[in-house]
Amino acid sequence: MKFICLGYMEEKKWDAMSQSERDAMMKECFAYDDVLRKKGYFIGGEALQSARNATTLRWQNGKVSVTDSPFAATKEQLGGILVLEAKDLNHAIQLMSKHPGVRLGGGFEIRPTEDIGLPDRLRRTHSQHQRTNRRDDKHTRTSENRAARRMARCPQGSAEQEKEAAYAREALNAEPGRSRW
Repeated sequence: MKFICLGYMEEKKWDAMSQSERDAMMKECFAYDDVLRKKGYFIGGEALQSARNATTLRWQNGKVSVTDSPFAATKEQLGGILVLEAKDLNHAIQLMSKHPGVRLGGGFEIRPTEDIGLPDRLRRTHSQHQRTNRRDDKHTRTSENRAARRMARCPQGSAEQEKEAAYAREALNAEPGRSRW
């Protein structure tokens, strides 16, 4: 089963740490991610910049509204995302309870993924994820994610957005794990 693990943190607690403490924590997190990767449990993950750098999109009055801030002002902010392959929820809990990121104070929210009936060409098998992880241990990005990020930057209905949509369609027809960009 595939699980999305949302790692929350208290930014004030992170900001209060010295640079050497932050570096040591990140090194420890990467080391545990490597353990998960070697055992075939780590599918992908990304650390996020501060919530102060967030942009929120909302649908309001028939169009997209853009706000340069996080959606909600809370003590805990999303600090990273990890995609995990585990036997069941208990196994995912067992794996993530050992992750050093839990000590940052916010904890991990673990959710099973939902099969929404994606076409096979959009699904990535576990072995494809492992090949991608071996090829790019630090950052795993798919063409589809890149296309979505590029399209989100364009004004809705613009010629630029249409151009990005064409790039996205081309990327979807590319071989899995390969980008046309």
